Amino acid sequence: MDTSRNRTCSDGNADDTDSVGLGCALEVFKEYDEIISLISQLKTVHNDQSQSEKVIERFIYILNQYQEQPHLLDRYLDDFLSELLKIARSPDNEKSLQYLAFKFLYIITKVRGYKVVLRHLPHEVSDVEPVLSLLNEQDPHDAATWEARYMLLLWMSIIVMIPFHMNRLDDTSESGSEKKPIMQRIINVIRMYLSVSDKARDAAAFLAAHFITRPDVKDVYLKEYLDWCIKMLVSSDNEISLKAGILSSLALLFKHGKRDDMKSYGAPILRKILECGFKDSSSSVVRKMALKLIQRIGLSFLRMKIASWRYSRGKRSLADNLAYGDVGRQMSTEKESSDDEDYDIPDETEDIIEQLLVGLRDKDTIIRWSAAKGIGRVTGILPKELADDVVTSVLELFSLRESDSAWHGGCLALAELGRRGLIIPQHLDRVVGVVLKALIYDEQRGNFSVGAHIRDAACYVCWSFARAYDPTVLQPYVNSIAGALLVTTVFDREITCRRAASAAFQENVGRQGTFPHGIEILTETDYYAVGSRHNSFLNLSVHIAQFSEYTLPLINHLLEHKVNHWDSAVRELTSKALHNLTTLAPEFMAKTAIPELLTKAVGIDLNARHGSIFSIGEIVHALSNQKNNKEKIEDILGAENIENIRSLIFVLDQRGLFRGLGGILMRNAVCLLIEKSSMAALPFHKDEKLIEKWQEMLDSCLQHADASVRSSAVSALPHFLNQYYPSDSPQCSALLKRYLEHLSSNHMETRCGFALAVGAFPKFMLNGSVAHTIQSLSKCAELTEEFSSWAEVRRDAIKALSQIAVTVGIISAGNENDSICQSNLDALFNSFLAGTNDYTLDSRGEIGAIVREAAMVAIQETIQLVMKTEPQMLSENLVSDIFSVILQQCTEKIDRTRSVAGGVFESLLMSNPRVPHIPYHNELIEIFSSEICDEINWASPGDTFHLFVKILTFPCYRRSLLLGFVVSVGGLTESLVKYSSSALVSYFLANQSNTELMKAIADDLLSILKENCQNDRIVIPFFKMMNYLLLSDIVFLSGGEQTDFYNELVNLTWSCSYKSRDPQKIIAAVDLFCNLLQVSKQCQTQSLNRLVIFLCHRFPRIRKVTANKLYEAFITYDVLEDEEVMDEITNLLCETDWNESLDLLRPIRNNLCEKLGLEPPKLKTK
Repeated sequence: MDTSRNRTCSDGNADDTDSVGLGCALEVFKEYDEIISLISQLKTVHNDQSQSEKVIERFIYILNQYQEQPHLLDRYLDDFLSELLKIARSPDNEKSLQYLAFKFLYIITKVRGYKVVLRHLPHEVSDVEPVLSLLNEQDPHDAATWEARYMLLLWMSIIVMIPFHMNRLDDTSESGSEKKPIMQRIINVIRMYLSVSDKARDAAAFLAAHFITRPDVKDVYLKEYLDWCIKMLVSSDNEISLKAGILSSLALLFKHGKRDDMKSYGAPILRKILECGFKDSSSSVVRKMALKLIQRIGLSFLRMKIASWRYSRGKRSLADNLAYGDVGRQMSTEKESSDDEDYDIPDETEDIIEQLLVGLRDKDTIIRWSAAKGIGRVTGILPKELADDVVTSVLELFSLRESDSAWHGGCLALAELGRRGLIIPQHLDRVVGVVLKALIYDEQRGNFSVGAHIRDAACYVCWSFARAYDPTVLQPYVNSIAGALLVTTVFDREITCRRAASAAFQENVGRQGTFPHGIEILTETDYYAVGSRHNSFLNLSVHIAQFSEYTLPLINHLLEHKVNHWDSAVRELTSKALHNLTTLAPEFMAKTAIPELLTKAVGIDLNARHGSIFSIGEIVHALSNQKNNKEKIEDILGAENIENIRSLIFVLDQRGLFRGLGGILMRNAVCLLIEKSSMAALPFHKDEKLIEKWQEMLDSCLQHADASVRSSAVSALPHFLNQYYPSDSPQCSALLKRYLEHLSSNHMETRCGFALAVGAFPKFMLNGSVAHTIQSLSKCAELTEEFSSWAEVRRDAIKALSQIAVTVGIISAGNENDSICQSNLDALFNSFLAGTNDYTLDSRGEIGAIVREAAMVAIQETIQLVMKTEPQMLSENLVSDIFSVILQQCTEKIDRTRSVAGGVFESLLMSNPRVPHIPYHNELIEIFSSEICDEINWASPGDTFHLFVKILTFPCYRRSLLLGFVVSVGGLTESLVKYSSSALVSYFLANQSNTELMKAIADDLLSILKENCQNDRIVIPFFKMMNYLLLSDIVFLSGGEQTDFYNELVNLTWSCSYKSRDPQKIIAAVDLFCNLLQVSKQCQTQSLNRLVIFLCHRFPRIRKVTANKLYEAFITYDVLEDEEVMDEITNLLCETDWNESLDLLRPIRNNLCEKLGLEPPKLKTK
């Protein structure tokens, strides 16, 4: 077979294709040779499931790349199909091989489409009997081979189109006299496969439509087949799959059959279908197929002639449209043929249209879509008067009484009618009105809303109108459609709707050429730009609003529909968008928007109150930013608005709106209003009552249980204090004193809120009390047994300490009460370093991680602050300690913590100016060069551990790093254990000859275990890590030193585990003792002495695990030289039921000790 055509084409474009990538850049099918090779491999791999799966996966992968451009396969289809059909139709091949060939055929059909593949399948007379025989051999209920049945039925559907009478194909010989006629056999196959539930049912319906409509078959079997279909449909005993298959078959019969042949059967079939009530079926497939059948019957009643009255646009040139050259035309009504009125419309047509209108209200989208297409097809061949009635009926779906399904179905129907030119310009006024309503449809239901599908369909309507109508026809509606589409493009909550609106706007700009500033807007609001809701609301909206035609529509939409949106995130984005748009319409905002929002702010709708207060704050702030120095904010807003803003908090408090379910939202909103009013310097400086009320609100919010409320209050507090508290007022020191007292509160939320609040204080509030404030926050950040679970308090206190350093500044020779001097800096770093050692556990997990992360970030920020002014304040010991704890965090088990630690490590290591006194600074930079740091993912163990393990060479970091590695290597996460253990083992193996280094590491490991003997966070992972190292043949020392090391390890392991009640710890210790049996004789004896004690542990689980582990160890290691004794011991370990009572087990255990040459353990007298 010649494959040079493929190579020639692909070689010329290989570079271009590779440089662009896959997707729409593909220009040629390049894998011809590989596909042929995969097909040829089927004969060798069909009996090997693993190999066949690999071949199938590769075949699917290659063809799936061409889903977007399947036409590239066309020139090779004959070759592929020929090779596969040779395999599939050969009777000598095994069934499994044939099924694989059919599976490949289906994959090709799925990618290229069955209609195209059909044309390439052989369809000779000689193919009828073999394919029919193959079909009869299939098991209709075998789920593994449905592709074979599907392809055979499709193949048969093209074979039955041969132009010979089917009777000629019957076997007339004596041997064939017992066979049924070919026609009857095919009919039987169709009936059988219409009842299956897989895709073969669709192929059977397709085959029925092609076969039964043959001239020689319809005369004999059409009526009989239709009677059978009706009988099966009417029977209530039949399965849903059979009904769906029959309905699909009937629909295709009416589609492909001649109108004259099918018209007479339409009325009785329609009557039966309506009597069966399929529109109420629970199966969406049955409802869809019934609706398809109904519309096809309706088309058979009417003459297949396109209505002469429909709107015809004429030219389709985009260039002409943009140049205003496309003057569309509507077919002159004077030239309308009177043929439309020359025939009677059957009465059943009304029932059909009614069913289609009901289908538009269906709960399933596929049925509404099918009904919409049916409406379009039927209306296209109706007389003008009846078509107008259909359009009117569709428009009636857009009623407040109708469901969201009806609105969606109505939009789809309008789009279908519009793109077919069936909505004449006289109806556009009403149609555009309902489409504009649909573009903003959003109905709240509980904590979600419905309407996204309606807005998306409304965009489709606008898209279809752009293609259907001339610019002159749509000219009166251009501004309203453009404004509505742009509103949806930038302000819709759903990304699908924003992109659909963008596409519709783009289509209108291109086709109509009349949308104001279309090109300028399109360059910014493309498919990717509108993908981000944040970008759409805050950036694209400003770009669009700069054009005066769209400024007020955008603002009004936000005020009317988004300020009271059900999603709080959208309401907050709306307020920020109004802030950005204020500069484009300041007078409108001040005189119209603010009064309207103030009214909503005291209304009964919680969402409207929340959104309105947010928006008021943002608009007031924006107005203050853009005023000139001579203007006053009170003059811009007006006295009435100022008074209403002032009274807002009193009205809300009086009505009790800060309590209950909506209290959180209202507190957040009012805190933002206080913040923005303070930033805008609203004239309330002498209003003591209001300032006191605002202060009271902020204080109560700082103690609130919800973290978002506390955060809002902390954000508002510094602006409020800066604006309304005089710097020399005694109120400042009193307020600071009161806030510091709250740091010792018995409520966690109170401590959190006031700690962050103190950290947010402006500098004048802290003057004279910096040392006392640091002392109070440091005490709050201490880990105490009583409040150990309050990790959030310690985190927030550390954040506050860091923020205070930023606020008051670093001055080495400064006063400790006015700045961060050396003593204050030492206190800060002491608190930060203590925070990095917070490993608190509670029911939520390791909550100390948030404290450690906050402490590391605080260290980074404070060092960067010191480096700007007073780098000499950083001592050598301090920097060494800081880097040690950060490196430990870089190698611990939590990904998020490692990510934070890695970022801090990189920042300090690469700091400019250079951080002084970093031990082995140059060596660290060699390991972590700037190129490596740019590429590295600090949270990924695969990226980091093989680098950090190199730092074990440096003594000052070794112990901290080992602590981190202990926790990671002994962790639970598979990927973490894999990368950390492989890095550590590789490093140890590479340094086995460095006895000094290995001895230092061994000493550090023993020291770590000794100091953390009661710390399960370290002990259990330590045991697991030592097991990894022993199994990896790591040798730390040699000679007597090795014996001493392992003896010490055995003793420490025993002291850590023998009194424990934690099974996991004991099991880890048992593992380690068993692995230590491979070491020296002395270590073996000590380990066995401990293990036999565990054989009679009070927990049966421990006894069983110890016996199993001992058995494995005796088999693996040469513990005893006498094989007979070894067999006896292993038999005892295996055959003993270690769940028995200890009184029965102790003699067995003692017998084991005697065989091992050990002294049996003795019970301690109590």
